[in-house]
This record gives sequence, structure tokens and C-alpha cells, in this order.
Amino acid sequence: MPRNTRPTSRFASLSEFFAQPEELVTVEELAAIGPWKVSQLRYWLYDADKNGLEAALIRPNPRRLYIHSARFKRWLEERTAAIRRDRDRVLA
Repeated sequence: MPRNTRPTSRFASLSEFFAQPEELVTVEELAAIGPWKVSQLRYWLYDADKNGLEAALIRPNPRRLYIHSARFKRWLEERTAAIRRDRDRVLA
């Protein structure tokens, strides 16, 4: 794959992905449809057991990883809400 191209996905947009509640995607597919780079997603995955993302991951074997759409969306919403609460607490 050329260095400066993003991977492709079977979804046209992030909202289309989240509309499928039981969909599984790879890290590369999620990076292709979302605003995140593969490196950012892998950073979150590295600490998945600490940051709560583990609930959204499905590992059929040690070398394969899938991300569950509805669980990832829930994790992302909870993470965003927590960041906003912390920010508001600091600014208050």
C-alpha cells in the first residue's frame, strides 16, 4: 500500500457504520471511515483493559481483532462525556 493513502472500508461513513449495531470491523477499516488514524486506534487498543475499550473488542484468535460497532460507539460516548465532565470541573 502506498504510504500516504488511507485504507478502504466497506462503509461510506462513520454514521453508516454506527447504524449497523452488530457490525464488526478491523482497525484499518475503522480508520478508513472515522477521523482517527490507525496509530491512534492502536494506542487506545494497547490500553484497552485500562480505558474500558476491552468490552468492544472481539478476539477470535491471538492474531485477529475485531471492533464491535455498538460497543465502540458506547465507549466513545462515555469517554467523550467523561472528558467533558473533567473539563467543566476544571473550568468551574
